[in-house]
Amino acid sequence: MMTNLRNTLQRLTTKSQLTDTFCSTIGEWLDTGAVDAQNYPESHHEAIFSQADIGWRQVFLGRISQGWENLQGHTTTNQGRTRPPYLWAASVVETLLRQSIHLWEQRNQEVHGHNAQEQAHLTRLRHQRTIQKLLDMKEKCIPSHRFAFPDNPQELLDLPTQTLENWILTRRHFILQSVKDARNKTADENYSILKWFPPAKDTRIQQHQAWKQDRLLYDPYSKKKRHKTTTQTTLTQFVTILTPP
Repeated sequence: MMTNLRNTLQRLTTKSQLTDTFCSTIGEWLDTGAVDAQNYPESHHEAIFSQADIGWRQVFLGRISQGWENLQGHTTTNQGRTRPPYLWAASVVETLLRQSIHLWEQRNQEVHGHNAQEQAHLTRLRHQRTIQKLLDMKEKCIPSHRFAFPDNPQELLDLPTQTLENWILTRRHFILQSVKDARNKTADENYSILKWFPPAKDTRIQQHQAWKQDRLLYDPYSKKKRHKTTTQTTLTQFVTILTPP
């Protein structure tokens, strides 16, 4: 494509520097998806920036910046006639559209085949790949919806092409929806672990802490010792009272 475009620009007596910039920017965008204006003459930056605003993909649809026309200006043909810049731009657009159509037809033939036999073979392969992707979703579906899947997947893949297409049309939406519903259902049923193992209540914690505190303050041995000391003191006082002087 770039070779044909360059030849067309040269045939239109395009300025050599403009030819290099125009072809190189398109090639850079196809290769990297972006264009660095610093790689080109400063006088061409306005055209490059305006084309970037329009979109480099739009070049292949015939939408090129007027900045390219301004750079070309009026030119003189080999016959001595003056060509205005808009006629130059129209010729460039025509070339781009023709090349885009040619590339589209070439790609269409590679994807769908050059003849009826190749087209039928590629169509069957596409259906088989689609069915295999759907079959791989079986474990992700709602269990009660797995009736939609065949017991023997290989027998399904060996069926005629039209049968494969009918299977896809009747089951693809159902399977995709089942996978989506199963995902949503799983998310709704994810409970916190606290549901099964609730934390201890605050009252029980407080009781436990109070029990530990009471144990420290009222040790059984110390309490028994205090009781024994009190009893002995009382008996001594009672004996003192009863004993005559």
